[in-house]
Amino acid sequence: MKCSENIYKIGGFLSYIGIFISLYGIYKQAINIKRKQKKLVSIFPIMLVITLLLRFPTIFCISLEHKEGWYSVVGIIIKIVSLVYLAYISHTH
Repeated sequence: MKCSENIYKIGGFLSYIGIFISLYGIYKQAINIKRKQKKLVSIFPIMLVITLLLRFPTIFCISLEHKEGWYSVVGIIIKIVSLVYLAYISHTH
């Protein structure tokens, strides 16, 4: 099974958006560190989760064509779950 070229184009566009979202999360974390708060704010892992979700369609399509691509799909799911947990911990503490 193959994905259409349009899916790849949309996935590439979403990946670019994801890059800017993750840069914004890094920026917000850097501001917190400069303000001497030094704790991880919950916005940073949430931004990374959004970035991973935006890249998911492209990675999924690649995994349909190459069986080794499923390692990336499983890796992204593990990262998303871990980052959501990290966001929860940083928000509640």
